[in-house]
Amino acid sequence: MWGGLVFGNDGKLYFSTNLRLGGKMAPHLAVFDPATEKREILGVITHGGKPADHISRAAFDFGGNLYFAEVGNSPTKLFKYEGARGKGGMKRAIRYWG
Repeated sequence: MWGGLVFGNDGKLYFSTNLRLGGKMAPHLAVFDPATEKREILGVITHGGKPADHISRAAFDFGGNLYFAEVGNSPTKLFKYEGARGKGGMKRAIRYWG
């Protein structure tokens, strides 16, 4: 599971969930639409044909691309999902610290 749930610019909630794949558990990317209360499995998270191990932390960039990291395998991997872009990029204010 991710360290937090991430809302996309499309208003949907993105997260990972472990589901059975070929007799073993594997992380899948999922999305929940609060407007319809429907969950959709977008697909298994793989690299080189092998399922990822544990998915940790996720974040969107200002273009609406979702990035998330795998832990537990060596080397660790960074994944990118472009299907949550919505319209016009992120609509969040940038906060400056310091």
